Amino acid sequence: MRLGQCLANVHSSFDCVGQYGAVGRAKSMLHRCRRIAVSPTVAGAARLAQADRHVAECKGHIARQKKLIRQIAQRGQPTVWAEDMLEALQTRLRAFERHRTLIVARMDAG
Repeated sequence: MRLGQCLANVHSSFDCVGQYGAVGRAKSMLHRCRRIAVSPTVAGAARLAQADRHVAECKGHIARQKKLIRQIAQRGQPTVWAEDMLEALQTRLRAFERHRTLIVARMDAG
């Protein structure tokens, strides 16, 4: 497998496979790629793809949580727990975005 094909396969595995299956499949592809002396750029690209997926999923969770808070409030029920969960998701998103920034910085430096 050529380097370009390897990178394309890793990216497509993150795009096409569900939340948990993507990681295993991509790691398997990376393992095969490493056997052919893959540059650190390919590994970094796989990490970046995973970080992008984490950010996108977290944004989706936040959007759903906001919708849930609106629905709970419309029913006149307390939203404290739902708002706490929203804060936790937003904290998680900031952590994922910081991690993505670190990956990009390492790729640029290397």
